[in-house]
Amino acid sequence: MKLSEVYTPAVLLDLDILERNISRFAAEAAAHGKQLWPMLKTHKSLELAALQAAAGAAGFLCGTLDELEALAEAGYRDLMYAYPAADPLSVARLIRAAKRCALILRIDGLEAPAVLNEAAREAGIRLSYTIIIDAGLHRFGVPPEKAGAFARELARFDSLRFRGLSTHPGHVYAAGSAEELPRYCEEERAAVKTAVESLQAAGFAPEIVSSGSTPTFRGTVGDGLLNLYHPGNYVFMDAIQLSTGTAREEDCALTILASVISHPREDLFLCDAGAKCLGLDQGAHGNSSIRGYGVVIGHPEITVAGLSEEVGKLHAEGRTDLKVGDRIRIIPNHACSSANLTSYYVGHRGDEVDHLIAVDIRGNGFCCDEWDEALFLPQRGRMSAKLTGEGEKRRSSAIGSASPSSPSSVNTGGSFPRWGKHSGSSRTPTPTGRRKTSSAPVCALGHLPRARGRLRVSTLRSVPSLRANPILPAWLYSLFPLPSSLFSPAGEKLIRSCSRKRSAMGEKVW
Repeated sequence: MKLSEVYTPAVLLDLDILERNISRFAAEAAAHGKQLWPMLKTHKSLELAALQAAAGAAGFLCGTLDELEALAEAGYRDLMYAYPAADPLSVARLIRAAKRCALILRIDGLEAPAVLNEAAREAGIRLSYTIIIDAGLHRFGVPPEKAGAFARELARFDSLRFRGLSTHPGHVYAAGSAEELPRYCEEERAAVKTAVESLQAAGFAPEIVSSGSTPTFRGTVGDGLLNLYHPGNYVFMDAIQLSTGTAREEDCALTILASVISHPREDLFLCDAGAKCLGLDQGAHGNSSIRGYGVVIGHPEITVAGLSEEVGKLHAEGRTDLKVGDRIRIIPNHACSSANLTSYYVGHRGDEVDHLIAVDIRGNGFCCDEWDEALFLPQRGRMSAKLTGEGEKRRSSAIGSASPSSPSSVNTGGSFPRWGKHSGSSRTPTPTGRRKTSSAPVCALGHLPRARGRLRVSTLRSVPSLRANPILPAWLYSLFPLPSSLFSPAGEKLIRSCSRKRSAMGEKVW
């Protein structure tokens, strides 16, 4: 299947470039005797995590509790959570995760460890942690020179175990050129050196000295103190990495496929990819070298000058051969943001679609089956019934009676209503006979039929990679008509498993 057959907009992932990026960073870390623990929030995908692990990643840094739980459930042992936690519900989730993996937390204050220490004592475990130091980003972290004194204060928490220090030189993203990178690398190394000396002077020997960002990786991977690295964006690369000279266009694996849909003025074109594909990131730390909201491949004369939700404004400077109906590929400013705005990547090699990759670790903490049963399904049923009743009254008032063939004329039994063409919504009976209504995702692959049915959330609970988030499988419902050749082996197994369960339940897919 060709990329020309893929609906726009779509999030494309060039698998050849992806694999090359993963291999290159893994090889460089290994050559310097350093461990690579990539930041997972970049791609939020178990399949891509498996690729990184196969290439030599020794562990992972998780940006959300959903990511941590998903990796622990998938069997990964060495995991680190990037940020402090003090909320009782978050702490409870960390305690559960710590019983399933070798979890390392990060701490930069005294309030959070007090809560964590009490929870760990009650659970009968010890939690490992590293101290966050501030390498210049001025977000999390203690001043490097105070690391030793802070470690002494933390020593009173008997259910917490000191392992070392961590930092993130995120202020490097303010760099506007490759020439500025060495300064940020030197600041990172200096902060780490000061912190290690402070800890050693206080009687602490850090086992872990971790840091990481994609732009500073090559400039610091040879440092004698750092032994564990957390780059994240390196798997994709993006326009921000282009601006610092960290990547070239041919290193950018993730792109947005869009169509030019209008040409209202001589210097203005419109495309069908907006903020919900590209994001509004223009550099989180004031990068003045970022122009617009992405780089249009093959069209240096075009700037993505503005975005509304579903539309991009393309400003042409001088002559261009762009025209309505053309397809373009855009490198987003921040690939991590675009990745979080999709439910699957269209993996391709050259112009051939290879398979679809689930972004299956997106979530917001609604990971409990009991919450799903207690809140989502009944409430959706009541809301749907209420809205359907109100809609019937309005239609009856307006035209005298509802059309028998109208989608609103749903039956009240357990069978599916009959629909005509894709209506923009799908309805399925819940286990109680109520109906839930939600927007139906559209298949990204143009020549294949769109799905018009959805599985029950409960059908998918036994699938390990999906159990953590009952809302997650929205992408899956639209993909059931696709040939199995477009899925990875894990995806084929998942489809077969769900199909068997659906058949056993007597449910019908149109």
